[in-house]
Amino acid sequence: MISAALHPRAVARAFGRAGGAVGLLTLTAASALKLAYSHAGADQLEWVLAPSCWLASALGGLDLTREAGAGFIMHRPRMVVGPACAGVNFLVVSWLALFFGLQARFEGARRKLVVWAVSLLAAYLATLATNSLRIVLAAHLYDLPIYAGWLTKARLHRVLGVVLYCSTLLGVCRIADGCTSRAPLPATARLLAPFGWYLAVALGVPLANRALARDPGQFLEHAALTFGVGALVVLLFRVIGRLVDRVCSRSATS
Repeated sequence: MISAALHPRAVARAFGRAGGAVGLLTLTAASALKLAYSHAGADQLEWVLAPSCWLASALGGLDLTREAGAGFIMHRPRMVVGPACAGVNFLVVSWLALFFGLQARFEGARRKLVVWAVSLLAAYLATLATNSLRIVLAAHLYDLPIYAGWLTKARLHRVLGVVLYCSTLLGVCRIADGCTSRAPLPATARLLAPFGWYLAVALGVPLANRALARDPGQFLEHAALTFGVGALVVLLFRVIGRLVDRVCSRSATS
């Protein structure tokens, strides 16, 4: 599932239009951000955790208190919002998907740098919003009597994260694509390109870190959930997009 937007020739042509340096800068900066915070503690990730928890408290009425070194804690139900909830991976994915989805439409390094900065800001805001929604939903799902057998709290939390992050990623990229004055990407590319970036980070990075060799069972479960649930979200977006297009076309011809 690799779209035309991720094809090597398309990437090479985009880089050839004065974008190579900016593209390399983006990849380097995103990799550095991922590496720097891959083993960071809650205190180092407070720039993401604190605003996410503040939004969750404001929107969901949650009582989250900061505990140094641990993150933010809610006692009823008992829940810890720590480094695993920071969403730095999603920030990286969103930044890459937004930048590389838009930069080829703008000529010159200066305009591409503007796209670079705006994409980073949009990715950060999307991360905070999605994190806060995930925290609120997790708090309400935590005590429901639905857990038995395979369905554990950890697995449901992971599925919830894939659904929310994929949905937000596809939605943000669709909005960004529609806001540009240039011709939008084909519908399939609008969905598969962001999903390709999501898989590259969510599955490619653990593979590069030998997660499969260390714990094959855990990695394969992670891969199956990530790909399977993400693909369902992509399919749902495609179906909804087609329905919207049909409604709009009928309205235009009536």
